Amino acid sequence: MTDYREISQAYAKGAITAALAVNGGAAVAVLSQFSALAGLLEAGVVAVTLLIYSFGVLFAASTWILAFLSTRYVDRVQQGQDADYKTADSFMYGGLIAILLSLTAFLLGAFVLVVSV
Repeated sequence: MTDYREISQAYAKGAITAALAVNGGAAVAVLSQFSALAGLLEAGVVAVTLLIYSFGVLFAASTWILAFLSTRYVDRVQQGQDADYKTADSFMYGGLIAILLSLTAFLLGAFVLVVSV
């Protein structure tokens, strides 16, 4: 029998890892190419782009916290308490928003670089 909880957790972990990787990788790429970008872009543009990618990493990392809290409210049943699905769902939706914000930050950072060249 398929355990949909484990499957959804695996997908969520993959999404969080991908969001961290794209934003962190983009920040490292911008930093490693700073000397080449200095001739094409103003330093302020590079700084803003790095800040955007940093927020992307922050949003992705905060998703782990929100996922943990969501799981804790569902797993209260195993501790002999009533599960609080409404609160768990709130944290889950917060995690979805955080992932979308993280991916949006990546796209926004790339857009800023492209438009500024």
